[in-house]
Amino acid sequence: QARAAQEGGADYVAVGAMFPTTSKAGAIIKGIEALREVRQAVPLPVVAIGGINRENVAQVVMAGADCIAVINAVMGAPDVEKATADLVAAIEEARSGTR
Repeated sequence: QARAAQEGGADYVAVGAMFPTTSKAGAIIKGIEALREVRQAVPLPVVAIGGINRENVAQVVMAGADCIAVINAVMGAPDVEKATADLVAAIEEARSGTR
């Protein structure tokens, strides 16, 4: 599907759900291995989505995601600003290899 999207002129490819999520009933869990496969298959930016949070975002980044899409990790938090900052910090740590 990722290659077909690229051939069809897509600007990016979304992969998910990475993990179980409550924001989309019936989401099929693709997981980290599917993300790695897509990353290797196409040079397009890869967006990971589904169940991503502060605790698992490093796995997603290290598997090749260029960016992530989240809902509950931020909007479900009591402090949206802190949740966003924590998520950004976790992404930066993963990208720098210190996590």
